[in-house]
Amino acid sequence: MEGVLDGGGGEIARNAGPLPLEFSAARSIRVPWRLLDEEPQPDEYERVFGAVSPGTGTTGLIPLADSLRARIAAVACRTEITHGERGLSWILLVRTGSRRAFEHGRADQIHSGTARTLRAGLDDRRSRSPSAGVIAGKRIAIVGLGAVGAPVALDLARNGARSIAMADLDIVTPGNAVRWPLGESAWGRFKVDALADFIAANHAATRTAVARMPIGNLDFRTAEGEGGEFVAALNQADLVADCSTSFEVERLLARHAGSMGAPLISAYGTAAFTGGVVACFAPGGGCPNCLLHQYGSGAIARPSGERGDAHAVRLPGCADATFSGASHDLGELSMHAVRVAVRTLRAAPATSFVETLNFVGEDRRPAWRFDPFERHPACACG
Repeated sequence: MEGVLDGGGGEIARNAGPLPLEFSAARSIRVPWRLLDEEPQPDEYERVFGAVSPGTGTTGLIPLADSLRARIAAVACRTEITHGERGLSWILLVRTGSRRAFEHGRADQIHSGTARTLRAGLDDRRSRSPSAGVIAGKRIAIVGLGAVGAPVALDLARNGARSIAMADLDIVTPGNAVRWPLGESAWGRFKVDALADFIAANHAATRTAVARMPIGNLDFRTAEGEGGEFVAALNQADLVADCSTSFEVERLLARHAGSMGAPLISAYGTAAFTGGVVACFAPGGGCPNCLLHQYGSGAIARPSGERGDAHAVRLPGCADATFSGASHDLGELSMHAVRVAVRTLRAAPATSFVETLNFVGEDRRPAWRFDPFERHPACACG
């Protein structure tokens, strides 16, 4: 398990990581293997491995914990590692059972499983989405992990973000899970905890920091106490995203991000979700108050659908009213927010801008409009 040798004893590969505890008593293992010109399909594994290693007998057994034994066989096969280039990939067959089961040929008591080696480096993964390569290595902070913010966080992690700091006080419930990406397995958990665990299990290159409290309770000047890890990550962020649907939070984050020289992206949907907004507030550009002035003067049109109690939905067991909207529509906002993040990380915007979503026609076709805006002379920031 520390290395792989060919038949002549020459080293083919070496494991630089720690060995699994189950193999602590067996550092040198002789594994029968063969080289194939083509990669076998899963339904061919038994036939291929049957020619490499017998299923029973005691030769070459490896001791495991709890008196179990294992036999490992391997196939090296040629596979495409990049366009027009072929290299080796490994498939391992592991059979486990008691020594007695192997000795007496009790195949029904011997369990088999396969493990394939896969190319999992960041470069291998980024090769399929080169347009999103700019996300790799970036530090992101997101406030609001609902139906818009959570998919944004997952897509950034999927594309190799170095770290994602997340703040939200909400928990996952049966009501909000219908438009939340992780679904029923996360019921009853803080959204930030469920997302952090999922990212750790599925996108290990991305570190996370969480705050389970209102953003207004955090002291941005220090990184101490509850939420301190989130604050420390926020203060180093290359990009800040606000998906809280709160104008007060948006203003607070815009001011703080601007003081760090980082852009803020804000994304939210309107009541009854007939429209939405993805805005980018550039350092030194127009602020959220400036955008309100643009709306008030009519220079920039608001998205369709005003907020108001008439569109609110109060779920059983939920203290606060929420707004309606299906995940397949809200996905327009979250994915466009990631597109804007990619564009912003690739080249810092010279001015702030707002992209407005309106759904058109009975089939709700998404239509986007782009409007840049500078600091407004009537705003205190100017």
